[in-house]
Amino acid sequence: MAYAKMRMNVKERNLNNKKESYIQSVKTCLAFTLFAFVFQQCVSMQIVQAQTEPSDEAVIDAIVVTATKRAESIQSVGLSISAISGEDLQARGAVDFEDYALTVPNLAFGATDDGILANRTISIRGIEGLNTTGFYIDDVPIDESIDPLVLDVERVEVLRGPQGTLYGARGLGGTVRIVTKQPEFDEVSGRVHFGLSNTDEGGLNYVVDGAVNIPLSEKFAIRFTGYQKYDEGIFDKIVGPALTAPGVSGMVGAPGAISGDNGPLFFENVDDKTTFGAQLAMRLEASDNLEVLVKFLMQRTKLDGFPLADFTYDADNPPRQIVLKADDFTQERLFNIAETGEDEWFQTSLTLNYETDIGRFSSSTGYFRRKTEEGEDSSAFVSFTLPERTLDPQRTIGLTRTAASAPIYQRLNFTTFVEELRFVSNFESPFQVTTGLFYQDTGDDEDFYPPNYARGAGVFLSQFIEAAFNFPAGSVPPNDLIFTSFRPSDVEELGAYAEVSYDITDQFTATLGARYYDTETSFNDTRDGFANGGPSTTGVRTQAEDGVNLKALLEYQANEDLYFYTSAAQGFRIGGASGGLPAALDCPAQAARLGFSVDDAGSYDSDDLWSYELGAKSTWADGRVVLNGAIFRVDFDDIQQVILLRCGFPFTTNAGEAQSEGFEIEASFLLTDNLFIQLAAGYTDAEFTEDVAQLFKSGDKLQQIPEWTYSFTADYEFDVSANYNGFARADFSYVDESISRVVDLENPRMRPAYEILNLRAGVRSSDYEFYAFIDNALDEDAVFADNRTLAAEATGRPRVVRNRPRTIGVGLRGHF
Repeated sequence: MAYAKMRMNVKERNLNNKKESYIQSVKTCLAFTLFAFVFQQCVSMQIVQAQTEPSDEAVIDAIVVTATKRAESIQSVGLSISAISGEDLQARGAVDFEDYALTVPNLAFGATDDGILANRTISIRGIEGLNTTGFYIDDVPIDESIDPLVLDVERVEVLRGPQGTLYGARGLGGTVRIVTKQPEFDEVSGRVHFGLSNTDEGGLNYVVDGAVNIPLSEKFAIRFTGYQKYDEGIFDKIVGPALTAPGVSGMVGAPGAISGDNGPLFFENVDDKTTFGAQLAMRLEASDNLEVLVKFLMQRTKLDGFPLADFTYDADNPPRQIVLKADDFTQERLFNIAETGEDEWFQTSLTLNYETDIGRFSSSTGYFRRKTEEGEDSSAFVSFTLPERTLDPQRTIGLTRTAASAPIYQRLNFTTFVEELRFVSNFESPFQVTTGLFYQDTGDDEDFYPPNYARGAGVFLSQFIEAAFNFPAGSVPPNDLIFTSFRPSDVEELGAYAEVSYDITDQFTATLGARYYDTETSFNDTRDGFANGGPSTTGVRTQAEDGVNLKALLEYQANEDLYFYTSAAQGFRIGGASGGLPAALDCPAQAARLGFSVDDAGSYDSDDLWSYELGAKSTWADGRVVLNGAIFRVDFDDIQQVILLRCGFPFTTNAGEAQSEGFEIEASFLLTDNLFIQLAAGYTDAEFTEDVAQLFKSGDKLQQIPEWTYSFTADYEFDVSANYNGFARADFSYVDESISRVVDLENPRMRPAYEILNLRAGVRSSDYEFYAFIDNALDEDAVFADNRTLAAEATGRPRVVRNRPRTIGVGLRGHF
């Protein structure tokens, strides 16, 4: 009764907080509306009527992209590509990855790796999993799980389909490129921006950012950008054993434990998030032919708590299909263990461009360093899930009725060095060539430190070991160590590529491409603790491969407004090694039930695919309508599958074949000089085409792949006076349901479909902009993923990655 009453009080408090937050949000919106009305009346007593017909000069400007290493109009690039300009990102209010990712057809994302800060993966056209999508800042490949704030970028390019020739191993399904702004030589310029908002279930948030461009001479300029973003937490935490484990008789050696007699503790908005970043770019024209670009970027993100929603169900009687929900804003814990994280990354790059009469020679050198630290509460798993699965039923030793404090910590140190030498021709002939050499060395050190201890539980663990192996009583010394690990790995990739195109006629162009690759992976894993069955080491394991990726492209320029292309392209993903499976916690038996041995968990080969695409790009109505589309088919072989066992240990193996088919359509309409409409839709049917015993059957859906994704944008501008314009904008995105095998491979969970609506309105002049916005206006509880914890999921309690609730705010932007 006490538990139910407390739970009810918490729900009532959350409801009251939500009501108060909503009332405050409404007040904010009404205040802005009143301000905008008064401001408009003061500026002009009469609004100039918007034109109802577009003028002859009004056209939709085609974005210039560099996806093929050449600067080309997006309307004449032989691949399916979405490009979002920096101006459009600003108009959308896009700051984080998810802000623009939801608008890209056939792009999906989830959380498929351990932890919070380094677990995101990106899927394009149904090709899912770790390292299937390349992620670049300018010409430097980086870890796809980072989230650079897009507050000062030229554009974002999303390339669909394998990019195996120009981009190598990490472009299996596609590539995402963030192209930053470069310094300009003409004049001093800059901008400042401040935004303030309120989030339901949370509180006040803010973002402040700015950039300045300074020419130091006619040949040398710098550009500096800085930003800080704060998001108030939306989750509350209740601490106390009587809540999450009724009947628990005691707490074992647990600093900070709250006993049932003292009552539970309540903590509000525990998941505050702060992000700080800076960029410095330098541009030098060393001569008439040589350009030098130097860039430094850094970003630090700090989490005061994990932004994860608990979703509970009866583990003894689970539903046939677990449909994940993200509407619970209360985290129930046994102990007051801080779940925090900090992610810091730094990138520096040097680019040299030398122009000649025959083309451009380039050198791109990049270095990327990332350090991530996270701490998680694994007490529920260690105290209850583990013993329930392993105790000898004939010998009860009390673990199921005693809770132990068990924090677990993980550190990631990630470094990448990249060098690429490239030549892009400009021949006065039908032949053109893009060719280059590529080298990348990536080090990834992962360790669980400080070690995961369950303080005071060693005596019970010792008794368990004695019972399991029939050792004499008292023969196993107590040890509180649950798990620790150190896993250094290194991946080297060497590539040589060329794409040669030939103008068969003025309208037909054929391109052939190839990339030779040579990769080597080394790995070592040293472990210890009860969960590992004691100390172990794998020794150094290596995996090496080489091969060739191919590409063929045929382009037809029917006229200046109509373009067709068809292509066949190959992609691959680097193989590797892993730490294998421990002998403890029933891991080998669980793998055997799925048809795998301990040896299968030691290494895995590369997987590869062939993609076939037919596309068209067109411009209509004298440049006021743009319609692009593509259809595709992808055959995916020897797929790298991450197998996460119930014991909490994953391994990677090659298993199965799949096929993905679908299409994308993107349409833009300038209906009047003032009204712009944009539509985008993607359809993906991604299924396994081969039976894999105990895992998949032919026809099963690939995980994390929504069948439909579509978005709609309406942007309306109107004259307020000679110096001020008004604007109103709506952005709507829909993501279809998908399944998740991230945590429970044998019982896929359902991620429901969701809809996100963002609204913005304001006034602007040539120097200033004032706006109000409502993000997630429908207050949708969107499930992005179920989360893989650092330890293992507590039985019956998935943790869900979700979006932010409805957020209402205002902002001011200035230019000079």
